Amino acid sequence: MKAYKMMIRLILFIVITMFVSCSFSNQFRTQEFSAAGADKFRVLIPRGWNKTTVLPDGSGNTNQIYYYPDGAYLYISNSGKEINPNEMIDSAHHIALPHANGGVVYKGVMPGLLYWREIQKDNFRFGYRNVPTELENRFDSALNYSALMKYAK
Repeated sequence: MKAYKMMIRLILFIVITMFVSCSFSNQFRTQEFSAAGADKFRVLIPRGWNKTTVLPDGSGNTNQIYYYPDGAYLYISNSGKEINPNEMIDSAHHIALPHANGGVVYKGVMPGLLYWREIQKDNFRFGYRNVPTELENRFDSALNYSALMKYAK
């Protein structure tokens, strides 16, 4: 009887794992971030982007940006500078909180209930802007995963 119950639990575990992994893969896509002088690592990007750009700067650093049809965008950068100088984080109004992975995280709400967030550690920035409420958790998960992959060595 114990073997039967264990077999049922194992089958249930496998089915739930398959369901979760299929749901996860429908929402995200893994990409590779690589820049001169930096290790390559995997980043997680929410599906649905319609344009991506890779912008190297004069120092060999890279800004990788994913644009979405609704105006949202997600970025990964190793330049240590703001992606868009018009959207600098005002540290007098926004408190840097420690991130579980090290570094700091900023988060805020823009007009129209659109969210922004940025994780900063060393010269890396993982962030998003203009994200609607219903997608906020998905974008947060992508940033947390991407930052973890960078520093999981």
